[in-house]
Amino acid sequence: MDTSPFTRHTFWSTAVLGFYITINLLGLNQACYQRFASVRSLQVAQRLVLFFMVGMIGLWFLFYFSGVVAYAVYHDCDPLKAGLIEKPDQILPFLVMDKLGHLTGLPGLFVSAVYGGVLSSLSTTGNAIACLVWEDILLPWPYFARMSNTASSAVCKIVSAVAGVSGIFLGMLAGQLGNVFHVTISVSGSIMGPMQGIFVAGICVPWVNTKGVVIGFLTAISYNLWIVVGKFYRGGGSPQMLPLSMKGCPENILNFVNSTIINSTSELDFTIGPTAALPEESYSNQTTAYGQTNEEEEKSMYDVSYCFFGIGGIVITVIVSSIVSICTGPHRPQDVDPRLVNPTCARLYIWLWGMFCSSKNKPGHTDIPYEESSVAMLPTNAVKLSSLPGGKKPR
Repeated sequence: MDTSPFTRHTFWSTAVLGFYITINLLGLNQACYQRFASVRSLQVAQRLVLFFMVGMIGLWFLFYFSGVVAYAVYHDCDPLKAGLIEKPDQILPFLVMDKLGHLTGLPGLFVSAVYGGVLSSLSTTGNAIACLVWEDILLPWPYFARMSNTASSAVCKIVSAVAGVSGIFLGMLAGQLGNVFHVTISVSGSIMGPMQGIFVAGICVPWVNTKGVVIGFLTAISYNLWIVVGKFYRGGGSPQMLPLSMKGCPENILNFVNSTIINSTSELDFTIGPTAALPEESYSNQTTAYGQTNEEEEKSMYDVSYCFFGIGGIVITVIVSSIVSICTGPHRPQDVDPRLVNPTCARLYIWLWGMFCSSKNKPGHTDIPYEESSVAMLPTNAVKLSSLPGGKKPR
């Protein structure tokens, strides 16, 4: 329950991270939206979300349970410290091969399941990127607008293939930066957070204008990238490692570790981390192998937990875009399409506009009833707005 933002994992930081991941996976995700838009009604889409959340709870429980099993098996003979694996991410495949390798076909089934899950996600993302690039970037150009269905389909396939190849290379790069989950959340959060902040601002902050959202986005992504790059540059790319034990390792593994140390030309050449030759109390003070920092050092903004990167980008985008929009001239309520704004936020903005920018003080302006409107997927009573000042209907 530590409230310090510098502590890597607390109840609060993981709750914030879970909130951001939910927004990232469901709220503002092109691949998920294509599925929501393909069903016949909003109610079906909502049931899909509930089904997804139930599946995610079960999946994450399986993840945590697998971690507990791995710790129970290797608590006194850590494979990372023994040099049997090179990264913490390899612990689960090693567990399968070490304890279940004698079962014919099971290791192959495990590997095929992992690759099947990765390839399905990669194909879905590639398809979503291809649709997004075609609709928002290529289609407005006259050359692409005149293309036949066959030609446009070929272009989308090329874009999807390029996206897939790019994803493979980025995955190879991420594997060299440290813990995969930590790296992906940090990097994607620093970039996706500000991008998602644009949509959150557009949906929940009706007064935001173009200048405001552009400046807010640039401010948020500049700050996030500065923090992430600085964090990795200062050696904070990998999480702090807790003391590990080799007291229960078989004699052959201990002999292997000792022989490796003896044959090493220097301590830095031995990249698998602290070994059995180091006493346990010495290992806890090691800071170079895993990019740890001395707990007594003064904390800086680079030491903030990675759990806050994504949601921080959203908050910065919304706040900066709101301030800039108010200073440069906010959107008037009658100029905002109610189909694109959260109904509660729209009513709040109308009330605020009436309080601070009432048209009654301006000659020639009268309140005109505002028609109800709705998104194609929403029921007709989903958006119910009070009257707006001015005589214009939304664009």
